[in-house]
Amino acid sequence: MRFFASVRRVGPGPDFELALQYATTLSPAVSYPETPAFPLPLPLIPSDAECTLLRELLNPAYFSAAMIARLRTQFVETSQLVLGQFLRPDIATELEALIRAVDTKSEAGRRGAIVGGRKTNKVTPQDEGEDPANGWTIVGPPHIQRFLSFAPAAATTPGRLEVLLAQISAMLVSPAFRAMLAALTDLLPTAHTCHVRRFRPGVDYTLARGETEDGEARLDVGLGLTPVPGSDADKELWESGDVGAWEMWLAGDEGGDEATYGAGGGGKKDSGEAGADDDDDGPLLALEPGWNTLNLVLRDPGVLKFVKYVSAKAPGSRWDVGGEWEVVNVEEDGEAEAEA
Repeated sequence: MRFFASVRRVGPGPDFELALQYATTLSPAVSYPETPAFPLPLPLIPSDAECTLLRELLNPAYFSAAMIARLRTQFVETSQLVLGQFLRPDIATELEALIRAVDTKSEAGRRGAIVGGRKTNKVTPQDEGEDPANGWTIVGPPHIQRFLSFAPAAATTPGRLEVLLAQISAMLVSPAFRAMLAALTDLLPTAHTCHVRRFRPGVDYTLARGETEDGEARLDVGLGLTPVPGSDADKELWESGDVGAWEMWLAGDEGGDEATYGAGGGGKKDSGEAGADDDDDGPLLALEPGWNTLNLVLRDPGVLKFVKYVSAKAPGSRWDVGGEWEVVNVEEDGEAEAEA
């Protein structure tokens, strides 16, 4: 399998070394229980029992053997997948309405406010949305990252939004979804980190970070839950990349100035040809905030990843659920043992 970062990289400089002091997640990975052991060879499709569990939340269109086979072939070739309309339609509709309600309340009077006789966009208050009793806390440290994170176990009075987000995050780390990831990627997930995140305008971001060159590849899994703006002008703002909130992957020698990436058309690069243009100094991959879209990206050690600072001009918050999965290429391990 061609790992995602098979591109030219210049020797790491001081900015790269500083970024690699921190992994992309500061939370310890949680290993999957191996009782019973995961079946090998890897499944071509989750079992009937696993599909039954996943259908409680996921779009049934993704459970056909033919669909999964096509997606697996694409992932093996490109090390990336984008799966639209991933949640079940009724779940997605309810969830979208709940998220829009939160954003509408937060955004009231913030954009285009008159301050001192001039029109401006106010910065979101740093404590906006923070509610420990409902599971929402600010994650730092601020020299590395800042965003709101929802911890289901900490919620003593969860609302309907929190209940749905808890169900989704639990599904993503479930053994059933592990089988789905194995079928889609031809990789064996062994451990995971997962967060529910909200990035607020004018406040939140993560800095570019990544594992060192002698580390292991990671499978980045992200379910975008940022509602599509109601106006064409606001849609164009997200698409331009000029107001941030894009998720970016950079080769190690590009890690000096995160703020410059993703502007001017978003900095997109053909995901199917990650190493095609060695003279392109842009990001390896840039994904705009999306609604009900699951992104899978295989990230090599030495590749940096971050969420671009969300400008006060942004039409709302960036919402997502996901994290990174430790994975094993079972076929390659088996071949190595056979050669030995």
